[in-house]
Amino acid sequence: MEDLKTITDFIPFAIKPLHLQAIDRMMRIPHVEDCALLDSKSGEIVSANKALALRLSNSDAKQLVDIFADPNTTRARGTVQFLHREYEVIRADSYSLYCQTEASHGLIAVNGEKYVTVVSYNSSMIASISVEAAERMGEYFENGGDEFMPGKIDSL
Repeated sequence: MEDLKTITDFIPFAIKPLHLQAIDRMMRIPHVEDCALLDSKSGEIVSANKALALRLSNSDAKQLVDIFADPNTTRARGTVQFLHREYEVIRADSYSLYCQTEASHGLIAVNGEKYVTVVSYNSSMIASISVEAAERMGEYFENGGDEFMPGKIDSL
């Protein structure tokens, strides 16, 4: 019994109800594999779906957030390593990062003043819907995010 750990042993961050609601809503979209909110200043994990939370460390999150400090270097390098997977950079600027693997797995990060929204998708999902979901969630939190996003994500 000593080997058993609770979920809180693996998740090193406090999940706020609003952020949990946002992640839950994103995970209902059939074209979102994983989703997280990261603090855009510190790079700390604010919230993530359970499967991603078990794999994502604060150092992984910080590495992703740091890309927005110098997207030109990331674009020139052409690849991003994230959670033991190498992604080809499709687009990198101060607002967004779009990456994809050869196997059509994708990673999208949308940078905002408070949060970086991270969404991943797999080869059975439609990338453009995943991108739109990430952008809408990022926009929602940048525009206040005081109440949960009625209609923002549900229409996807």
